[in-house]
Amino acid sequence: MVKGFYEGDKQGTLDLLEDLDQAPGVPMNPACGRCGYLKGEKAPPPSAEGSGNKGVLIIVDSPSWKGRHILDAMLEDVGVEMSDDVWIMPAIACAPPPKQDVTPNKVNCCRPLAWSFIDKVKPKIIIPMGAAAITMLFAHRLSLRAGKDGQFNSYKWRGWCIPDQELQAWVCPTMHPDEATNDKALARAQKTLEDDLLRAVGYLERPVPNHSVEVKVLTDETQVKHFLQGLLHDPPRIMAFDTETTGLKPHREGHKIKCIGLSRLHNTAVGFPVTEVIEGLLRDLFSHPDISFVAHNMKFDGAWVHEKLGVPVAKWGWDSYLAAHILDNRDGITGLKFQTAVQFGIFNYDGDCAKFLKATDEEDEAHGANGINRIDEAPLEALLKYVAMDAVYTMRLSMIQKRQFGG
Repeated sequence: MVKGFYEGDKQGTLDLLEDLDQAPGVPMNPACGRCGYLKGEKAPPPSAEGSGNKGVLIIVDSPSWKGRHILDAMLEDVGVEMSDDVWIMPAIACAPPPKQDVTPNKVNCCRPLAWSFIDKVKPKIIIPMGAAAITMLFAHRLSLRAGKDGQFNSYKWRGWCIPDQELQAWVCPTMHPDEATNDKALARAQKTLEDDLLRAVGYLERPVPNHSVEVKVLTDETQVKHFLQGLLHDPPRIMAFDTETTGLKPHREGHKIKCIGLSRLHNTAVGFPVTEVIEGLLRDLFSHPDISFVAHNMKFDGAWVHEKLGVPVAKWGWDSYLAAHILDNRDGITGLKFQTAVQFGIFNYDGDCAKFLKATDEEDEAHGANGINRIDEAPLEALLKYVAMDAVYTMRLSMIQKRQFGG
C-alpha cells in the first residue's frame, strides 16, 4: 500500500513548492494561512506520491483523503498500478479539521501549488476526483454557475475527457473515490467510477488535438458589405451564426442586435457590427432558401432576427443547444461555454466582454428580462472576436453532435 502524503519517508515524492512557474490567471504564490487550515508558522511541504510512470495525475481533495483502497483496486482493474504508474496529489496542502469539507476558498489559496506541479511534470492524463479537485482545475478559468456550495461538483463534469488546450493534457473528471463507499446506490457508484477510470486510461496514447480557430473582425461597413454580398453570390450549404444583443428579449423599444458572427467552416468565422445598411443584406441572407442555419439556442437568435430584421430565418439546419440536451440530459451542461470547455478544452474566450452583457441592477429591477445591458460600452473589437468565436464553436459543436447522432 502506498504511503500517505505526510506519512513515512519522503522517498519518491515531488516537492510542489519547487519552480513556481505559474500559468496565466493563477497567482504566483499560495496564500498559506489565509484559509485557516495552517497550524504553526509554516505550511508542511506539499507533495505528490507515486512515480507517475504512465503520466497519469490523480487529484484528490486533501492530504487526508478517503477511499484509497477502492481507488487502488479499481486502478489495478484497468491496468494501472497506483504506486508506480500515477502521481496522486491533493487540491489543498493542509489536512482540514475532522468533519470539515474542503471549500472553494481553501482550494483558491492552494491553487498555485497544484498548477506548479502540473507544469513541472506535464502529465498526459489528469483525473480530478470530486468537487475540490474539479474546482481547483476549472473555477478560475470558467465563469459558470457553481453548485450551492460554490464548487464545480462532479455531477456534470464526470464522464467527459477534455482536451485541455492550456494544460496540453486530457482532463477526465470523476467522482471522489469516497463516494463509491458511501453512496446509497453503492454498486451503481462503483460502476460509474470504474467506467470513468477505464475511459480516462483509454486516452493515454491519444495526442491532445489542436482546437484553435481563426476569427476575422470587420469594422469597416464597406468590407462587411462585400463579405455578405460574396455569401449571397455563392451561398454556403450550411452556416452557423450567433448574435450579441442588448438584452434577453427583443421586444422592448431601444433593443438592437449589436453584432453578428458567421461561420461557414469548422475553424474560421467573421464578426461584424450590425448597421442599418448591413441589416438589408442580413435580411437577404437569413431569407435565403438554400442556406441551412445553425445556432446554439435557435429560439433566442431566431427571435431577435425576426423581431429586429423583420424576417424569420427561412431554413434551420441544427440547434446545438437542443442537441446537447438530447445527447446528455444532465442539468447545467447545455450552455455554449460549458460545451466548448468540455468538447474542445477552450476556456474563458469571452475575455472582458461578459460583464457588459448583463443589465444593471436598476434595469433588471425595472424591466426584468426586457432590461437593456451595457453592450455599447464593450470594446468593439473584443466583442466582435467574441461573437465570431461563438459562431465557429457552434459550427464545430454541431459537427461533433451530428457524428454522435450517426449523421
